[in-house]
Amino acid sequence: MEFQIIGLQKQVKRLQIWTGLLAVAILVLVASAFNATEDHNQVLRVRGLIIEDDQGRERILMVH
Repeated sequence: MEFQIIGLQKQVKRLQIWTGLLAVAILVLVASAFNATEDHNQVLRVRGLIIEDDQGRERILMVH
């Protein structure tokens, strides 16, 4: 019985550590999401555009 209690205590300690690490990771992700700036006025410049289907065949080809 005592070995079971010790084993459960170790499991609880591990779970507490993992929960803390996950909480920190979530906070970092949320903070980085708020810091990300989106610029909707950016210009995309390309010299060509190729659209392929599922088998890799070129379906639309626009080249300058």
